[in-house]
Amino acid sequence: TFCTFPVAMSQNLANLERSVRNDTATLLHRLQSIQDSMCVRLDQLNTFDPMKTVTSTYKPTAIPPMPENPVRVARRPQRKPVLEETEIHELIEQQQQSSRELAQMLQDVTERRTKLETEAHQTEVLKNSVTERLEKELRTHENETRERRLQRQATMTEAMQEKLWQRKAEWKEAEDQENVDIRERENERRQQDAERRRKAEAQRQEIRALEAKKKREEAERREKEAEEERQKRIADEEAKRLAEEKRLKEQQDAIREEEEREEARKRKEAELRRKEEELDKQRNAKLEEDKQKKYEAELEQARQQEKLDKEKAHKEKQEKEKRDAEERERKKKQQEEDDRKRKEEEEKKKAEQKQKDAEKKRLEDAEKKKQEDMFDMPVVEDSEAAAVDESDDDEKTAVRVDSGGGGGGLRRESHSIVSVMSCGSDQDSDTESDSSASIDEENDDTVLDISAEEINGPRDVGPLLSSQTNRIKEKMRLKLDGHPMPVPPTNFTAFRHLFALYVADCKITSMEPLCCMGNLRILDISQNAIKTIPQEIRKMGALRKLLMYGNQVGELPEVLGELSQLRELNLYNNKILKVQPKGLNRLAKIQILNLASNKLKQLPPGSLDNLTKLYDLGVFWNGMIRLCSLKHLQSLKIIQMHSNTLLQMPDFGNHVHLDEIKMNKNAISEIPDDFFTPAKFPALTNFAIDNNTLTKLPDSMCSVPTLARIYVSDNKLTSLPAAIWKMPNLELLNLEDNQLADIPEDIEGLADKLHTFYIARNKLKTLPGNLQKCVNLIRFSSKGNDLNTLDANTRDSLGAVKFIISQRGKEGKCLI
Repeated sequence: TFCTFPVAMSQNLANLERSVRNDTATLLHRLQSIQDSMCVRLDQLNTFDPMKTVTSTYKPTAIPPMPENPVRVARRPQRKPVLEETEIHELIEQQQQSSRELAQMLQDVTERRTKLETEAHQTEVLKNSVTERLEKELRTHENETRERRLQRQATMTEAMQEKLWQRKAEWKEAEDQENVDIRERENERRQQDAERRRKAEAQRQEIRALEAKKKREEAERREKEAEEERQKRIADEEAKRLAEEKRLKEQQDAIREEEEREEARKRKEAELRRKEEELDKQRNAKLEEDKQKKYEAELEQARQQEKLDKEKAHKEKQEKEKRDAEERERKKKQQEEDDRKRKEEEEKKKAEQKQKDAEKKRLEDAEKKKQEDMFDMPVVEDSEAAAVDESDDDEKTAVRVDSGGGGGGLRRESHSIVSVMSCGSDQDSDTESDSSASIDEENDDTVLDISAEEINGPRDVGPLLSSQTNRIKEKMRLKLDGHPMPVPPTNFTAFRHLFALYVADCKITSMEPLCCMGNLRILDISQNAIKTIPQEIRKMGALRKLLMYGNQVGELPEVLGELSQLRELNLYNNKILKVQPKGLNRLAKIQILNLASNKLKQLPPGSLDNLTKLYDLGVFWNGMIRLCSLKHLQSLKIIQMHSNTLLQMPDFGNHVHLDEIKMNKNAISEIPDDFFTPAKFPALTNFAIDNNTLTKLPDSMCSVPTLARIYVSDNKLTSLPAAIWKMPNLELLNLEDNQLADIPEDIEGLADKLHTFYIARNKLKTLPGNLQKCVNLIRFSSKGNDLNTLDANTRDSLGAVKFIISQRGKEGKCLI
C-alpha cells in the first residue's frame, strides 16, 4: 500500500492537471469567441453613421432590428434622411446594453480565473499535505532503506516540483498575457466608448441644432403669419375706413346732388318766375309809368306838406323851449327868494336863542356869586367848567342849526333839480324819440358777452350785471351762458330794453324774474331746471324766439298763447304730458314749432288750426298714438312725426309747399287710397315711411309727379303699384327688408332718373333682365335674396350694372 500510494497520487495529480488544462482551454476558447464577437460589434458601432438612413445594413446579432415609424418615415425629408431623437436614444441604449453584456462576460472571466487560482491553491495545499504524509510514512517505515527512500522521494519531489514550477510559470505567463490582452481590450473599449460618446454627442448637438433650426423656422413662420395677420388686419381696417369714407362721401354726394337738384329746381322756378315777371312788366309798363308819375306827384306834394309840418313843428318847439326857459328862470328866482327868506328867519332865530342863552348865563353867574359871598368859597374851577360847558353848548347849537338849515336847503335844492329835470324831459321828449331809432340801428348787432367772466357763484352775477349796466343799451344781446344762478338776480329789471338774452345752462329753476323784460325779442333759457311756464310770461309780448329745450316743463299753459309775436318755439327734450289747446292755437305768427322728445300721447283737436304760417313742425320721439288735424297748416314745408306709435295717417289738407314727410318708426299698417293727390301735395319730394307694418302702397302715390325719394324699407310689402316704375322724377327707391317676390320687367321707365335702388333681404328669385338700362345707377343692393337660379340674360344684365356702377369710382356701390 505504501509503495503504490505515490503512483496513485501521481495519477490523481495528472488527472487534476489534465482537467484544469481542459477547463482552461475551454475558458480561453470561450473568451476568444466573446472577444471576437465584441470586436465585431464594436467595429460595427464605430463604423455606424447617424446621418445615413435608418434602413442601414447594421443589424447586431444579439439585438433585433428596430421597427421604423411610418409617420416619421413619411415626414422625413427624402434628400437628407435624418434619424429622429428617439431612434438615436434606442441605439445608445443598445450600445449601453452591449457594454453591460461585455462587462458581465469580463466579470465571468474574472470569476473563472479566481476559481482557477483557488484550485491551484488547493492543489498546492494538497501537494504539501501529500508531502507531509509521505515524509511521515517514510519516517514510519523504517524497514525501507533511507537512501532509497530519500532518492525516490527526492526524485519524485524534484520532478513534481519542476512540473509545478513549470505549470505555475505557464499559468503566470498565461495570466500576464491575459491581463495584457484584457487591458488592451479595455483601452480599446474605452477609446471606442469615447468615440461613441463623441459621435453620440455630435449627433445630439446636430439634433439640437436641427431642433433649434426647426424652432427658428417655426418662430419665423409664426412671426410671418402674425405679420400677415397684422397686415391683413391693417388692410381690413383700411378697407373699413375707406368704406366708411366712401359711405360718408356717398352721403355727402347724395346730399350735394339733392342740393344741386333743389337748386336746379329753384333756378327753373326762378326762371319761370322771371319770365312771368318780364311778361307782367311788359304788360304793365305803361300802367307803371302812369302810376310812377302819379306817385311822384303825390310824393312831391307829401314832401312839401312834410316840410311845412316840420317848419311849423320846429317853430312850435322853439316857442315851447322859450316858454320853458322863462318858466325855469322864474322858478329859479322864486327858489332863490325863498332860500333868502328862510336864511333870514334862521339867522333871526339864532340871534334870539343867543340872547336867551346869555340871559340864562347871566342869571347863573349871579346865583353863583351870591353863593360864594354866602359861604366864602373859591369857585374858579366851576366857573371855568361852566365856561367850557357854555362854549360846548354854543358849538353844539351852531352845529345843529347849521345841519338843520343845510339839510332843508339841500332837500329843497334837490327837489328843484328834479322839477327842472321833469320839465326838461317834457321839452326834449321829441328829440329823445327821434334819437332812439338811430341808437337801435347802431346797436342792433352789438353783443355783450360776459359768459367768459370769472364768477364764483350766484351772488356774483348781480354785482357783475350792476357793473355792466352802463354798457347795456337797447337792442343789445346779453350772453350769460354757463353761469350758475338758480334764481335770476333782480338786476334784470333794469334791462327792460334788452334785445336778446342768452342764459343757457345756468341751473335756473324759475323764469319769473325775467318776465319783466317786456321789449325782449330773443330768450334762450335752454338746458336749465325750469318745471313750469309762469303766468307772468304774458308781459313779454314782444318775444319772437323762445328756446326752452333741455328743461323739465310738464305742461304748456294757455298763457303761452298771449305771446302773439312769437315766431319760433323750441321745447325739445322736456317732460310735456299735456298741451292746452288755447296755448298753441293763438300763436298765429309762429313759423317753427319743436315739441320732439317729450311724453305727449296726442295733440288736442284744433290746437294747430290757427297756425297758418307754420312751415316746420317736429313732434318726433314721443309716444303719440294720434295726431290732430293738419288741414289748416297751409304754409307747412317739413313735418317730422317719426319714432312714435301712430296707428293711422294724420288728416292732411292741401299743402302746396309741403316738401318732406317723415313717418318712419311708427305702427301704421295702411295708407288710404285717397291720401296722395297732385292737388294735395304738388311740391312733395321726400316721403319716408320705413319701419312700419305696411302690406301695400296706394296707387295714388304714383300720381304725385314731384316725388323723388321714397323710403319704404322694413315693412311687410308683398307687391308694389304697377305705376311706380313709371314715375318721372323718382331718383331713390328703398325697398329693403320686405316680402317682395318679383320685380316687373318694365323697370326701364325709371332709367333716366333712378340713381339709388335697394331691394336687399326680400324673397326675390330673379331680377329684371333690362336692369342695365338704368344707366344713372350709382348705388344698388340685392343681397339677402335667393338669386342662385338666374338665367344668362339676367346675369349679363347684372354684370352690366356692375360695370356701370364701377365707372362711378368711389361714389359707386354695388352689393349683389
